[in-house]
Amino acid sequence: MAKKRMDKLILSPVLFLIIVIIAIGCSEKIVDNGQSESLNVTISASLSSFGSIQEIDNFLLQVSGPGIGSPIRLRGNILADGKISGQVAVPSGRQRKFVLIVFNKSGIPMFMGSTVTDLSVNSRPELTIMLYPQVPMIKMTPHKKSILWGQDFAIDVEVYNIVDLHSISFDIFYDVGALIYADSVKKGSSLSSTATISISSGDISLNVTATERDLPGLIVDEAGYSHLGVIYFSSAYAGNQAADTALMSITPVLLINSLGDSIPSVSIYTENNSVILAYPDYYGVGYWKLNEAEGNIVFDSSGNGLDGVAHGTNMEGGAVSAIVRYFNGTSDYIEVPDNDLLDLTGGITIAMDVRIDPSETDAVLLCKRAPRGNINYLIRFYKPDSLNGMLLFAFGPSENQGFEVPANIADNQWHHIIISVPFRDLGASYWMVDWQIGLGGWPDADLPRVTGNSGSLLFGKQAAADPKFFHGAMSEIEIYEIAIPPQFFGR
Repeated sequence: MAKKRMDKLILSPVLFLIIVIIAIGCSEKIVDNGQSESLNVTISASLSSFGSIQEIDNFLLQVSGPGIGSPIRLRGNILADGKISGQVAVPSGRQRKFVLIVFNKSGIPMFMGSTVTDLSVNSRPELTIMLYPQVPMIKMTPHKKSILWGQDFAIDVEVYNIVDLHSISFDIFYDVGALIYADSVKKGSSLSSTATISISSGDISLNVTATERDLPGLIVDEAGYSHLGVIYFSSAYAGNQAADTALMSITPVLLINSLGDSIPSVSIYTENNSVILAYPDYYGVGYWKLNEAEGNIVFDSSGNGLDGVAHGTNMEGGAVSAIVRYFNGTSDYIEVPDNDLLDLTGGITIAMDVRIDPSETDAVLLCKRAPRGNINYLIRFYKPDSLNGMLLFAFGPSENQGFEVPANIADNQWHHIIISVPFRDLGASYWMVDWQIGLGGWPDADLPRVTGNSGSLLFGKQAAADPKFFHGAMSEIEIYEIAIPPQFFGR
């Protein structure tokens, strides 16, 4: 992880828009019709879809609900990178309806969506507004916005607002040449048993054709919508290239209606998209070698500037690195100040070298925990009895339940440990101890939703009022913002 993490241009599909509503009690009450306190509602979102960004220009956010007379409106321009932002005062209360409309430069509504939520002074809800095309459109949506080189990926292809459509043919062009391949297509959920979809793949493009068997049969519903299918791609390794973006664009070829007549393609909009392909280093958050020859600054070698401060600890020779950090078990620890880069909610991989003193029975090796107790991620070693050791990864309110694996590593020897957790698919988590995948599992109890927090990242110290400290040595701590499959790690 020698390179600084690059700015990630994720060209996300416009269909999904995250609006963060930060409801903060004002210092003075702004009364609306004498009924409720006003809240500051801040929106920050991205509409950066590769193709559609050239068509969209401005937006209107409209809020209505009980006790609100005329709808509250927020207008704004969409920035060059697809970002939208703004702030508006909304009275607290139930059934607040948020409607978002996105226009092009001609004032034509391109996308629209809505959601309803309750707003209170103490709430901080995160709203998801699904934006649906309002114009005739062919669109594609990747199942994942980024993958690792060599992994497979898939995209959904859909049409919106194209009524009376019997068949369609369009080309998808992509700009990474032989590094991605279209392997197969699966018929979409909207197509009937007599409809077909096929692909014909070239070096830098593929043709997609979907049709109903006989005229005047249609492949769309009454609103002109159809989920045509899912196209599956494979990717090749890119040598030493850290990352690349597979930009994919759509060109309509031929559209036929139920009478057998051609539909002018000039009237059809396209929403193009992209997938980032990268090596694990691209997703690096922090890399602390713990090999400083002197001083109390613990440098982050990832390039993200997440340097820490050592409170105590001694430098000594190590088997893995020439210099490592030794923790005395009573007061030594390292603190990395809170940073948004450290709040990980999609997935996480942590790798580290550790030497645990035989006297150690219960210690937190690493944790990101809020002062009030919420855990974003934590690694704990403990001995349930005198003969056995366990490694545990936890998140949520408790450091006593999580994903654990037997690990008898309190032997004063160096061990390499890796934990990888996709927070949205916990069943795919794994522990790796000395390059061997350990047999472990999550508890049967329902687990909370993972959240970031304002706590510092600590090495060797429990985040508690009366903390326990780690006894042993550490080096080469790496944190990634995704769950990395085990085949990407080698000795």
